[in-house]
Amino acid sequence: MLGFGKKNKKQEETSRDQNLLDTDRKPDDPKGNKQAGPQTSGENTPVSPGKKTKKITLRRLLLFLVLPAMAAAAAWVTYAWFFTDQGKKNPEYTNIQMPHVSLPEEMRRFCFNQIPELYDALVAYNNTITLFDHEIARITEIGEHYPEQKKIAEAEEKVWERSKQTLVKAFSRIEDTVKQMYVLFQVNEEEGLAMIQERKDDLVTAAQDALDPALDQADKITHPPSREPEGFIPGLFYKLKKKFL
Repeated sequence: MLGFGKKNKKQEETSRDQNLLDTDRKPDDPKGNKQAGPQTSGENTPVSPGKKTKKITLRRLLLFLVLPAMAAAAAWVTYAWFFTDQGKKNPEYTNIQMPHVSLPEEMRRFCFNQIPELYDALVAYNNTITLFDHEIARITEIGEHYPEQKKIAEAEEKVWERSKQTLVKAFSRIEDTVKQMYVLFQVNEEEGLAMIQERKDDLVTAAQDALDPALDQADKITHPPSREPEGFIPGLFYKLKKKFL
């Protein structure tokens, strides 16, 4: 009896010690190894609900507010740049030198304001006469350089001179009419406007009819003059280079 009681007491102590050892073991570690490797950073780390909500809110603001606003601004700039009617802006007058036009500057300005199509024709006329003079001078120089073949150069020179004089006569009549319009407009604006309305279409048509064959002939020029650069210093160097080189 006494020996049996001691045996049960010893078994209870052994069972208690075993339970204490089991409590130190991890569920996934059958050997109860406490020196397991360190936990990987970020693994099973709880995420704060407040921070997650803040990030989602900022992202939604960026996607649904900022980006559409930027797209709308880009669309407006594109429309304003490419699709608005640029013709609504009134062009500004610039005093262009026209040595082959007899009209003074105030009459050229008058044409620009009252009959802009005729003003454009005057610019084209002045440029065309410049081309003709350059081509005539070039042909004359060739004839002088080869005197035995001078008749060839003279025949071609006459063709250009004839076309030039035809153009000059046509625009001389147009300029005379413009002078009358301008003076009448200064004396009596109402009658001047009436004359402009009555004659402007005929003037534009006459100018275009005179320019068309001259422009076709100018297209045949294979040695156009070099354009003189703007500004006093660049223009001076250009003239010196052209004269001595």
